[in-house]
Amino acid sequence: MHSSDESDLGPLPSGSREMDIERLGVRAIKNTLIPFVQELRYRDERADDTGVDLSLEVLVNGRPTNLRSHVQLKSTDHPSFRSDGTVALPVKTSNLNYLLNGPSPMYILYLAKQDELRYVWAGDERKRIEAINPAWSNQKTITLRFVDTLTPAAINSVRQRVLREGRFVRKIHEELVRAPVDECLTISLDTNSLEIIDDSEAARTLMESGLTLVSAGKSKQVSARARRLPPQSQREPRVHVVVAYADYMQGKYHSALAHIGEALLHQNELSRNDRDFLLTLKNVCDYRTGRLTQSEYLTKQEILSSKLGGPSRLYHRLEEIRYRTATVCGVDEKKTLFEELYQLVAETLADDAISKGQKLQARLHELQFRSWEVQMKALQVAAQMRLGVIPASGVIGSDGSAITNDAIAALTSLINAAVVEAKELGNPVFMAEALSVRLQIWSQGLIAPFLAAVVRGNNFTLPEDQLTAMEANFEAAVGAFAAVDILDRKLETRMFKADIYEMLGRHDDAVAIAGEVLPIAQAMEYVKLVEWASEMLQGRSIASDCASQLRDVLQHQDRRWAEMTGDQVCQSARDGARTLGLSDARAANLEKDYFATRAAAQERTRWCRHIQLVQNTGHRASAATLYARDPDQKWVCAKHGYRTRIETPYWQVLLQAFKQEHCGQCEDREVSHE
Repeated sequence: MHSSDESDLGPLPSGSREMDIERLGVRAIKNTLIPFVQELRYRDERADDTGVDLSLEVLVNGRPTNLRSHVQLKSTDHPSFRSDGTVALPVKTSNLNYLLNGPSPMYILYLAKQDELRYVWAGDERKRIEAINPAWSNQKTITLRFVDTLTPAAINSVRQRVLREGRFVRKIHEELVRAPVDECLTISLDTNSLEIIDDSEAARTLMESGLTLVSAGKSKQVSARARRLPPQSQREPRVHVVVAYADYMQGKYHSALAHIGEALLHQNELSRNDRDFLLTLKNVCDYRTGRLTQSEYLTKQEILSSKLGGPSRLYHRLEEIRYRTATVCGVDEKKTLFEELYQLVAETLADDAISKGQKLQARLHELQFRSWEVQMKALQVAAQMRLGVIPASGVIGSDGSAITNDAIAALTSLINAAVVEAKELGNPVFMAEALSVRLQIWSQGLIAPFLAAVVRGNNFTLPEDQLTAMEANFEAAVGAFAAVDILDRKLETRMFKADIYEMLGRHDDAVAIAGEVLPIAQAMEYVKLVEWASEMLQGRSIASDCASQLRDVLQHQDRRWAEMTGDQVCQSARDGARTLGLSDARAANLEKDYFATRAAAQERTRWCRHIQLVQNTGHRASAATLYARDPDQKWVCAKHGYRTRIETPYWQVLLQAFKQEHCGQCEDREVSHE
């Protein structure tokens, strides 16, 4: 039986109004977010009580993106209203500095008596305060001014800013990770390697490989080991550069700026490449701590880029061409950019001042572009098949296309050597890029045999051992990009895998990958990846589009070819020879083959649909033999298996004899009515 007298419970702690209004503030934020459950997620971060109370994570179609705003929640019963309607709130200077180290930092203030939420962006406040008092960081406290109310209408602008800043931070982060460095690893990436070497060896390692170790995810180990170096080693400008980068990667932007300042005092002792990197890192840290707005950062970087020299200049030109190639659609435009890049790579490889690692980067760019050329060539052939310019049965052999086999074999040999070199250099970014380019070359090489399977009416398959190797290589490449935190290339690699699954008929697996990639790509505004994943989810891909259109061609190609005039056959042969890159002499043999294709189509539409002119395809095994001579042909009955006893380029001579011997009394003869 419960007693109404609860005095026997003894003395209990009394609640505080401060705790009450803090709970009310949390409840108010959650209630405000209820209508936006598919767009923003509330995450409680109060476990450590180090200055961040909660985070707001952007959702895309209800799926998390890890793009967040770190929030400090303040609550008060007695707001200090100013005459202009703003609310003033003093906070510790250390609190603002700490919050500025986080993503899209903001303060939210709950006015308990008004039941109102106000907010202010920490970076904006830092700019405002510094404009009034440049020495503000020497104060113990600063005063924030809250103007905007966190209404449902304001939530969308908050979400958009978190998205915009998250995308921008990701972009500049990946630019830093990819930036050219004159380093090779001189130590194992094992976590304990830095711990067990003596001070002189540790200093040498950080000087020679520190930036690479940081890019490989060892920023905490690098910082810890640098702090234990002798004072003389700690003062080395190159060590300051490395520690600044390590601090940046850990979100310690103020500490990074201190090391950057020390390094800049002795920048003449640094290489040109290190100075360029250091100035970029300073701009990034200034942006992350609110010293620079996004537009100010971009302006400074544009000025810096215009002054770049040596390896940095070449690297930025290579990246610029790569970006432009991804955004143009015209074949001729792409070819012009290809040639521009190849010339730039040649200049890079011929420059003795360029390091071995940077030359490897240039070669990887070239190999990627050459793999794109192979894809363009295969798709051009497919497109001309769809238009009837090239007979679907006349170009692709049983093992793939002669126009891609040799190119893929040569590129495979070069990229395998590049992977070995990347492993020897020990640079994780080089290794990730090399693995990715190898997979791209490998996947481009599958397009021709895939189209050949479509032409033959077969399902495209791969041997089990080749499929297993493919899976392992994809996982290695995705893991390599994850290790160096390069998101766009990680997602791109996954979509290459989805394309291959689509070729193999594993549609559900392809769609599953696209479904995981799409919301992240949308959040980061990776336009090409968004388009790629969206089309996959809609049942469209390069593979499926080519396959469906080729099947349509195969159903109706007899009629198209049978009705072509002589002039049309000649024009188609010229177009086909141009696509295949044939000499005039070989183009003449291709033209003969086109007339043979038309003759066979006419026989099927006028005599019997079972009659086939079958070419000896041995010449298609290599670009060196492709149409080097007029190919041998033989006539075959697809219904009964009859065939001419010999093969010869003079197929006209064989036709009449074949028809007299096998077709005259055949009861199964019927014309094609496609």
